Amino acid sequence: MIRLLYFLLCSTAILAAARAQDEAQWQLHPDLNVRALTEHVYLHESFMSLPPYGRFGSNGLVYCLDGACVVFDTPVNDTLSHLLLQWVADTLQAEVVGVVVTHFHDDCLGGLATFHAAGIPSYSYRLTRRLAAEEEVTVPERGIGRRKTLRLLDEPIHLYFPGGGHTRDNIVAYLPAERVLFGGCLVKSLGAGRGNLADADVPAWPASVQRVKDAFPAAATVVPGHGRVGDQALL
Repeated sequence: MIRLLYFLLCSTAILAAARAQDEAQWQLHPDLNVRALTEHVYLHESFMSLPPYGRFGSNGLVYCLDGACVVFDTPVNDTLSHLLLQWVADTLQAEVVGVVVTHFHDDCLGGLATFHAAGIPSYSYRLTRRLAAEEEVTVPERGIGRRKTLRLLDEPIHLYFPGGGHTRDNIVAYLPAERVLFGGCLVKSLGAGRGNLADADVPAWPASVQRVKDAFPAAATVVPGHGRVGDQALL
């Protein structure tokens, strides 16, 4: 009887945990999903279609502490970005206080105009600002150097330009309190090809990824720009 009771309690706990995990996912639009990675970090994935790749998802993060959030890369367009900001306000009861753009492609800043319209300051590597201006897309407001530490309340956010790779301007972001590394498009999911190389610095890419690995050895969760979240094996 005791064994049966123990089994039932364990089964109930497992089902409750699975249900909680399922509930920590939101579909805001056919092209926008959000799910929890940690207690304070959420993955947003937005979809677009681009020849010759077809429809594909692009990853970004929302990092929230005590009603204040920083977003890493916008959803791919303004409509989806508006929905993400609304979700933060309605579901998390929080306010976005900054957005970090990790390079100049649309899958990182396609919705940046919506963030600016909401009065949200944006940050990127200084080269990203120049490349965005050349492409005549929305330009991030504040350029940073090779290393910059922002703060969300008392917690640091480390931004780092390790060198070229997917683009000449790609940066990564590390959240030490969560042990989460957002690699953006510099980092590929397991089994993925290199994707769009039109603006890539292919010779520099391996060394740049190695610098990221060396800089943040404590990272437990590694988020690529596209595809499945992983760990240090992605580096």
